[in-house]
Amino acid sequence: RLNSSSCFSFKGEEINLSTFLLSFINLAVNHIPVCNFHNEDSLKQTDEKFDLVVCCPPVNVRIPDNNLTLGFPASNRSHILFLRHVINSIDKGGRGMVFMPEGFLFSDGNVERAYKKYILQNRLLEGIISLPAGIFAPYSGIKTSLLVLSKKENKRVYLIDASVPAFQKSDDNRLI
Repeated sequence: RLNSSSCFSFKGEEINLSTFLLSFINLAVNHIPVCNFHNEDSLKQTDEKFDLVVCCPPVNVRIPDNNLTLGFPASNRSHILFLRHVINSIDKGGRGMVFMPEGFLFSDGNVERAYKKYILQNRLLEGIISLPAGIFAPYSGIKTSLLVLSKKENKRVYLIDASVPAFQKSDDNRLI
């Protein structure tokens, strides 16, 4: 049940019809208004900005790159396109979260390097949460991390390893 003291509006898009229907039912059961949830392409170009953007891109999917923005190099990898979508959609002071293959963090490719440089130069990185391997099994066994981005001045970046069995937040999980 929704917290009666909370006030928010929700907008969602999902292109896969099966996932859309499951999500629609989940929202309805949890009393979240579904009038702004559509079976559409989340990556379509828009000027809308949001306080919170959460994306779980399909892994290892190739998508045509039709929206070259922010001067990033072209890519057809879904996680890169969703990362760009999150960066473009966060309002000033807002926050975005996107699941990324951990290979993105350590890759030295031109595309990955351009995004990491932009994120660091603009101080968008608030945290990285390393998730357990196989969290998206049986669909993918790729190890992922959750990138937490925000358009506020981030003075600290939190690094959290959520793959340990008895995960507890401590000062050791923080990079100053």
